[in-house]
Amino acid sequence: MAAASTAGDALRKAVTARFPIEYNGFLSNHMVHGLFSLGVLGATEPQLLQFYSHYARKFEPEALPEGSGSTDARKLEPAPAPESAAAPSAHPTAEPSGLRWPDGVFGMKGARAEMPRLTQAFEDQLVSTQSLDGLLIESIDHLAEGVGSSLLHSLIHLGYGLHAFETIGKSNRTDDTADSTLGRALLAEGLAYNVYGFTSFGRHDALEKADYPEAQALADATLLEESTLAQIVVLLEEARSDPAIATAFSHRDDDAYSGHPKRGPQRTADVLLAEAPVELTALFHRLPVVAGAALKQDAGTLRQLGDALMVTMVRLYTQTARPNDFVVLHGVTGAWSVLQLLPHLESAPRVQRKLLGYFWTAIFLVLLAVGIPKMAPTVSPYRNFDDPTAPLSSTNPVASWDTLRAVAHQDPTRDEHHFKLVQVLYELSTDPATSDRFKRHDTLFRQACSIGLSHELALGAVSGLDTTP
Repeated sequence: MAAASTAGDALRKAVTARFPIEYNGFLSNHMVHGLFSLGVLGATEPQLLQFYSHYARKFEPEALPEGSGSTDARKLEPAPAPESAAAPSAHPTAEPSGLRWPDGVFGMKGARAEMPRLTQAFEDQLVSTQSLDGLLIESIDHLAEGVGSSLLHSLIHLGYGLHAFETIGKSNRTDDTADSTLGRALLAEGLAYNVYGFTSFGRHDALEKADYPEAQALADATLLEESTLAQIVVLLEEARSDPAIATAFSHRDDDAYSGHPKRGPQRTADVLLAEAPVELTALFHRLPVVAGAALKQDAGTLRQLGDALMVTMVRLYTQTARPNDFVVLHGVTGAWSVLQLLPHLESAPRVQRKLLGYFWTAIFLVLLAVGIPKMAPTVSPYRNFDDPTAPLSSTNPVASWDTLRAVAHQDPTRDEHHFKLVQVLYELSTDPATSDRFKRHDTLFRQACSIGLSHELALGAVSGLDTTP
């Protein structure tokens, strides 16, 4: 959308500043996401700079009690210090990365090193490749198994990078205008983060074949979002009561929100995959999108699967018993990021299916890892933005997009996840490129935004494996 370009100057400032991609215990840098979202929502230049200054303080060393030796309990130890290198730039005079393509780049998966060189390597490829789609197909084929890395943040960073490349950079891979250079830099950084932070959430045979009895029925049902959500809820409830999963879950890491490659959701997922592989495989076989991704072949149907995935995540978000759940919200922005990628993978349906399937298994494992948030029978309550005195209610009038956009950016210092939620759903519902596919969900999308703007993020981990009815 053209409105995103209003954030161009602030985004260039963020890129030039060379802030680390992760900080303070493997938390992911969201500055680019927040600035892009605020631009789409109509923030003014002073508001964008206010957000920039507010967010930049996150990268300052924290004052810790003398002798404490660590950050606070939720942030774990500090992430690696940013490596010194030139700021990303697709200008022809930039030094080449020195990393051989493709082995030298993808051979560094999960090393959490050389982020500036990885970024430059992808910029080099963007300039020299004959096909953006070919570059993305090759990259996603290598990286789909790690789509849940850094608690989905590497995927989300790629989604924003690609979207910025197409909207601000006008998909130009070779010219030297400021906007084109910025677009390439952001896309390259998104791809690089997926290599840098790569961690596997397991390889699953269910993603390669669907030779089990219920697969076809599940695949067909996937195109019905309501059926998909109902099936996900059933599977989550079954997971609650499975003894093997409960035993494995007892070894979980309580820091449910770290992107640490050996702790938090990643460690819990590793334990679950190691100790309950048979039980998890049985559940994966019954995940509707997994069956659909394995059986559906044509690009049009796979796009429908992606759309169903998006709507299902929004429904899950609106009906999670704990309003504005942090992890489920990332499922929404993660699904949106999948939608950014799918059109570029149409000539390789195998890679499209791989991305869809691994995203769903990653979401399911992350939900297990954080304690399986429970579902409510109706949408979460939200404010009536036209009547500040009215109580929160699930039946309040749903605000217009103009109102939601204004509320979202009126305070640029609030948590950026609120901007991101409104931006992705606003664009899907109103952009001519997607509105025909999502207009029947417009009220649902505005309800989701109303919920997000009515509640602070629910960050606390679910206490233990919640088995209460």
